[in-house]
Amino acid sequence: MPKHRQVRIRAGQGRRFTVDEGLAEFLPMLWHLGIETQMSCQENFPNVTWIVFKSQYDADRFTNHVNLLGLDFSFQFSFVNKLDSETSWAWGFFPEYYDDGYVYPSTVCVRFHKKFIDIITDRTRTLLLQNARRTFKDI
Repeated sequence: MPKHRQVRIRAGQGRRFTVDEGLAEFLPMLWHLGIETQMSCQENFPNVTWIVFKSQYDADRFTNHVNLLGLDFSFQFSFVNKLDSETSWAWGFFPEYYDDGYVYPSTVCVRFHKKFIDIITDRTRTLLLQNARRTFKDI
C-alpha cells in the first residue's frame, strides 16, 4: 500500500485528525455535510481513492451529494481494487469480522478515480458558499 504524507487537521469542536494530505480539504467538507467516514486513502491502489463510511446511510448521502454536484459516473459492485474506467465507481461491503479478539463492525466503502477528489472538493466548496450567501441574504 502506498505511503502518503499525513497532515493534522481540525474539524468540528476542536477535534483533530490525521489524514492523507490529498484528502485534507475533501474530508472536512464531507463531515460538514454530516457525512461520517471511518477510514480513507487518497490512493490505496494506482489512481484509486478509497473512502470507508461509518454506515450505509453515510455512503448513500455521499453518492447523493455527488449526484447533486452533477458528476458523471457509473457504479459497479466490487471487492476488487481496480476500476473498469475513470468514470466507474465501486461499492464494497465488508461484513462484521473478528480478529485477535476485536470486533470490526460492518463497513461500506466507495472507491473512485483520484481525479474526482479535486472536482468534488471544488464543487462542494462552491455549493457551500452559495448556500452561505443565500442564508446571509435572508438575515
